[in-house]
Amino acid sequence: MHGHAPALGVASVTVIGPDVYEADRFATAAFAMGERGIRFLESLDGFEGYMIDNDGIATMTTGFVRYTA
Repeated sequence: MHGHAPALGVASVTVIGPDVYEADRFATAAFAMGERGIRFLESLDGFEGYMIDNDGIATMTTGFVRYTA
């Protein structure tokens, strides 16, 4: 049987940035990278990310706090 396995350890990825299409593209890439994806998002200028793992633990990029209340 062929297909894609789910990303290991990641339940959800959210990306905020100046361009919704780029944010969506980067969120998809980070999700596919699994737990390494948050480091990828941290390396992007102008984009911030929030990742939830399969245990419900959230990790965010350093600048994401600007978007929390």
